[in-house]
Parts: sequence; C-alpha cells; structure tokens
Amino acid sequence: MSASLQAPGTVALADSAARPRVSWPAIFAGVVLAVAVEAALGMLGAGIGLGLAAPAQNPDAATLGTGGAIWALASTVIALLAGSYAAARLAGIPTRFDGVLHGLVIWAVTLLFTAWLLTSAIGGVVGGAFSLLGHTLSSAGATAGSAVSAVLPHDAASALPNAHALEQQADRLLAAPTPQDPAAMSHADAVKAIGEALPDLMAGGDRAQAARQRITAVIAAQAHISQQEAQARLNAAEQKLTAMKDQAAATARHAADRVASTASQASFLAFAGLLIGALAAALGGAMARPRVVAARTWVS
Repeated sequence: MSASLQAPGTVALADSAARPRVSWPAIFAGVVLAVAVEAALGMLGAGIGLGLAAPAQNPDAATLGTGGAIWALASTVIALLAGSYAAARLAGIPTRFDGVLHGLVIWAVTLLFTAWLLTSAIGGVVGGAFSLLGHTLSSAGATAGSAVSAVLPHDAASALPNAHALEQQADRLLAAPTPQDPAAMSHADAVKAIGEALPDLMAGGDRAQAARQRITAVIAAQAHISQQEAQARLNAAEQKLTAMKDQAAATARHAADRVASTASQASFLAFAGLLIGALAAALGGAMARPRVVAARTWVS
C-alpha cells in the first residue's frame, strides 16, 4: 500500500512540470481585487480629505495636496500587493520568478484598465457637457427666432439684417474724415491719428520713419511745442513702450519656464509612482510562491 503525503501550502515538483506558467483567470481575479481595493481606499481617503477640508478648520491647500498624493500612492501599493498576492496564490505559482512575472502583469493590466476607465469617464463628461451646451444654444436660438417672429411681421424680420447693414453704411458716410493737418485736429482726432500710427512705429522698417514724423507733428501741433520737444516726448514714450514689451516677453518666458519645470517634475513623480507600484506588484507575486517540496511516497 502506498500513499503520497504533502503538507498544506506546498506544490509537488511532479505537478509543476505539467502546470502552465501563466494563469489568466488568476490574473483577472487579481486585477479585479486590486481595482476594488484601490477604489475602497480612494473612497476612504476622499472621506478623510473632505473632513479635513472643512472651512472652519482653515485647511492648507499644499498640505492637503501632499497628503492626497501620499494617500494615493499608499493605496495603489496596497492594492497591487493584494491583487498580485491573490493572483499568484490562486495560480499556484511554483517558482518565485513566475510569481514576480504574474505580479508585473497584474500591475500592467491594472494600469491600462485604470487609464482607460479615467479616459472614458472624462470623455463622457466632456461629451455630455458639449451636448448639453449644443442643445441649450439650439433652444435659445429657436426661442429668439420665435420671439422676433411674434413681434415683427415676417417681411420686416427677414429684412432686419439688411437694414442694420444699411445703418452701418450710413454711419460711415456721415462720419467726418480725420483731418490731415495736425493743427486742424481735435483732441479725439489727434488720439485716433496717433493710435493708427503706433503699430507702424512699433513694427520698425521704412514705415516706422513715416509714423514717427506723423506722431511728432501731431504732438507738436496739439501740445503747442517745438518739433524737438515733441520728438523728445515721443522718444521717452517709445522707450517706455519698449520696456513694457520686453518686460511682458520676459514674464511670458518665465511663466513658460515654470510650466515646463512643473510638468517635468510631475512626469518624474508619476514615473516614480509607477515604478513603486511595479515593485509592489512584483513583491506581492513573489510573496505568494508556495513552498516547493518533492513528492514523497510511503510504502507500507
């Protein structure tokens, strides 16, 4: 009489040769468990964060952001550990290396599933918002058209845009042209003439010289000063405009550098988080490896 004795939690070497190295049902179960654990821990963290963000407690936004990031990383690590351990344990992985590989597959599938889930949710929200906006604008346009049709006769309502265009044309015909002589200009005409010449002045080139002469003549005539004094005023104003333009360009470059630096730091932090998650998944799969013993046969 013979019997094979095997301790609980062990895998016989004779069975390991016939066992497939990849168990997709176990991987699917591990992914489901990892997503569920991460969702549960995320809800717990949201409850804690909302409790700390009570207005009466005057919370610090930076502290809450850092705490949220730490909680998200910790919950991801715990979820991947649990999912990878369960998958490797259910698959009955006979070697530690295969357990690590199962954990990495759990990490990859969970990452792709989470990314798809977030993308689908965001896409659904944005699509719903644009759809609602389109329906609202369509309804508003229909309501406005009905109101105009109710107040005006059909012929008058259809002729309204033409009447408006004719009114604008009549306004342009009645508007007095800007005098070319700076001495004959009103204050409003002088401001208009300088405003029309400033783009050519700032653009440089051949048009800048003509714009400079035009602005100088207007300033001299309106301020009752000499051409030299008007030229000095224009030079001072041009220096201020140049300084403002340079300052705006420097501010824009500084803001762009800050955005690029922040995006770079966020990318490195995200990569570090993904690497930590992969290590946690590999550790969970390695921990689930059962103790391998040789099958022993007792003869009695």
